[in-house]
Amino acid sequence: MANKNVETFTLRVSIACPSCREPMAVNRLALDAACPSCQTNHRLGRGFWETVCTREAFAHALSLDLGETRQATEFGGWETRHSMGRDVPQCAGCGEELDPTADELRCGGCDLVMPKRPASDLERELLSQLTHVLNESEPGDGSGAASFACTSCGAALETSRSSPDVRCAYCGATNRQADWRKGAQNAVLLYLLAELSKKQRRALLHYDDGDDDSAKMSITQMARSNDWEIRQQAARSRQCPPQLLEVLASDSDSDVRKAVAANPNLTAKLAGKVASDEYYGVRQALAANPIVPEEVLLALVADESDRDVINALSRRGLGPRLLEAMATASDSDARKVAAQSPAIEVRWLEELAHDDDYEVRVAVVNNLRTPQRTLVEIASSDHDSDVLKAMRKRPDVGQEVLRALACSDSNSAKAVAARHPDTPAKLLASMAAEWDNDVRRAVARHANTPPGTLVALGNDSDVGVARAAQNNANYAAARSRRLKIRLAGAAMLVFSALLVAGGTALVFLSMAALRWMGIIEGARPWQWF
Repeated sequence: MANKNVETFTLRVSIACPSCREPMAVNRLALDAACPSCQTNHRLGRGFWETVCTREAFAHALSLDLGETRQATEFGGWETRHSMGRDVPQCAGCGEELDPTADELRCGGCDLVMPKRPASDLERELLSQLTHVLNESEPGDGSGAASFACTSCGAALETSRSSPDVRCAYCGATNRQADWRKGAQNAVLLYLLAELSKKQRRALLHYDDGDDDSAKMSITQMARSNDWEIRQQAARSRQCPPQLLEVLASDSDSDVRKAVAANPNLTAKLAGKVASDEYYGVRQALAANPIVPEEVLLALVADESDRDVINALSRRGLGPRLLEAMATASDSDARKVAAQSPAIEVRWLEELAHDDDYEVRVAVVNNLRTPQRTLVEIASSDHDSDVLKAMRKRPDVGQEVLRALACSDSNSAKAVAARHPDTPAKLLASMAAEWDNDVRRAVARHANTPPGTLVALGNDSDVGVARAAQNNANYAAARSRRLKIRLAGAAMLVFSALLVAGGTALVFLSMAALRWMGIIEGARPWQWF
């Protein structure tokens, strides 16, 4: 083997079928296995492989000589017989040794190819240094039902439920259903490739005088260790039974108790006990554990005051009962999380809109489920700057809300209305007369401000307001339009004056002509009438 860091573990597994009690080989690191006798699929799950391929099993296998194996029998959820050791991969056809580091494991003698695939997340959880899996019954991703070994040469076969006969592609032998029952114990020898540095080998083999005592300990021994880190490893393990978790839940070390709170084997009763732990990190881990029942979470919310624990709760799916409990909790962080939830009922948003804590009210404004009528109430009465800032950033603020802001007693609220991009021109014109400079400045900068209002603000007594109006993109057009209106008005006055003057002269000429004709009498003009 060219790479000295590469280690090849061997694994052979068979179980008793829970349905028919016949032995069945498991020839893939799969989550399912098929019984050849009764044709039943069985769900193995991750827990099965975590029981078979423990760290202790890898440590024992690494301590063996090449070709040696260690037999084990488990009686629990599964009646399992398995062996683990280490050896060089050998061709199933002729027995020639193969290089496990090669990209393709092709036998030079009989030209057979041994399947090889990268280790999946499942295998890396068993041992993080695993890189590849060799000689599985079917190449793939590690999912699907397992098949069985040829009773003649031991090569992997793909079983067929439609026929009792399967022909071996390697040696040509025909395997019958009866042969499968006999050969079920003759499981395929799997090879697990791992890259282990010297330090990692020492840690696994316990060569460094016990820096990693857990390598050769059972879960029970680990849970009773004097070393808190080893007890923590036991509390983290999926193999740790509930009775041991209950013992570790009272551990003096908070990190151990925290590991208990995060364990997927936690029972509802034990979760209730952990919920009252004095260390917030334990309660935080419990809040993030997806298997914790809702009743425990409700009790946790009722007594919780730590922000980290509440945030951990917010990252999980919150049902109606939990949201109601958080909306009515005494802790403001819990009420804030409820106000932020997109699943909260509108009635709780309406109630939280009047909360004493401004962060809760900000969360209500930011929640898109908050109805417009509630936003109008907040705009009319809430003068907190953060709440108003959230109102300004909200994309769907209606005209009623903007009108409420403009009519508020707070200049800050009026400024928010003056800055909102959807504020109508009429509302902006009404706010141009406000005495507060910030409000008038915001009106002067707005794109919807009417031209007449904009020109008037350009002559404002406050320099900042006048400059803001003059810098408005619409200011030049507005001023030009006003000038044109003034010029048109002046022209109309001149025309009217000329018209009046011309009309008077025409009247006098007409009266003079009538006097000359003798139709009217009188020497002076005022006598003509």
